[in-house]
Amino acid sequence: TASVDVAAFPELVLDAPLGSQAVRGQPVPIRVHLKADNPGGLGAGQIIAQVETPSGHKLEVQLAESQGSYTGQFLPVENGRHTIQVETRSASYRGAPFWDAARGEFDIQMVRSLIAEKPDVEVVSSCWGGVNKVLIWLPVTSLQVDAAVFALESLPGFVLRPERIPLRPGKQSLALELLPSRSSPLTGKYRANLRVMGAPQTPAQSGMIELEFVIPSFWVRCQAPLTWGAGGLFVLALAGVLLARQGRRTSKPALVSGTLRWWTEGQVLGLARECDLTALAKARLSIGSQADCDLSFPKSQLDSQHALLLAEKAEGCALVSLQPLGVVRRAYATIRVRTPLTHGEVFQMGGLNFQYLSDSGK
Repeated sequence: TASVDVAAFPELVLDAPLGSQAVRGQPVPIRVHLKADNPGGLGAGQIIAQVETPSGHKLEVQLAESQGSYTGQFLPVENGRHTIQVETRSASYRGAPFWDAARGEFDIQMVRSLIAEKPDVEVVSSCWGGVNKVLIWLPVTSLQVDAAVFALESLPGFVLRPERIPLRPGKQSLALELLPSRSSPLTGKYRANLRVMGAPQTPAQSGMIELEFVIPSFWVRCQAPLTWGAGGLFVLALAGVLLARQGRRTSKPALVSGTLRWWTEGQVLGLARECDLTALAKARLSIGSQADCDLSFPKSQLDSQHALLLAEKAEGCALVSLQPLGVVRRAYATIRVRTPLTHGEVFQMGGLNFQYLSDSGK
């Protein structure tokens, strides 16, 4: 047993625009719907409207689904006969690939108009120079209007420049300047009216535009520079202190640091004694049997002054060296010249074993 369900594909129908359209700066709506026996829209894909102007310019508008129809809009800028084709792209209907198109024509009769929107106002000022100018960014849409003409009302102390700007068809942003007629406008809030007209004589929609801006005080204008200036002075002072400390630290001699252990030859290391060299805070330490040595061993076989421990700066750290004055051995070799000591190094002199331990363990 087999059954077959046959369903007709829908038909794409163009509802608008059709006939003649009088345009006064407003967009022209585009609307289509799917005519089908069974209700329902596309399962996937898009519906695109392609509009061609009398001059041959083409534009595309993607339509959005809205209450069973597909709608969009475009803003015409030319008089005359326009063509429109609406078609599906990558569309499916009830799981099957679907393509359809609808074509139409309509006339546009442009009504000369100029539409002015809400502007953006920016006050350009500096800390010591005061207010330089007030910038006005004015969005307008021109339909068969050659130029925009401006007049400033209710704002003494400022001059508007320019008073006339040529226009091209369509939407654009115009730059105007309010220049102070005196060197320093008073601080406070300003309100004014900007009248906008089209040339030839065409009243603009929203032709009277309210302007509002604030002339900042000296402290507001200079807050950031003064803050940065104070911060800069603080940074310079801090840098001076750090450099002075660094200079003192650089000029200060290096000190012998670490720990020195000693034990009698033949004695176990566990019975060793030690001295904290860092705590002595000296750049030069003497080792010997004499009582006035920094490390004195009166009952040893050491000479009165047998060796010196010296500190020197090397690559940002203190390097401790052993300077022999008497016989100093390391393993089976005799040390005769000044020798840097490394962590854990062992040497012998005067019947004693010595081991140097650095503070860093290196």
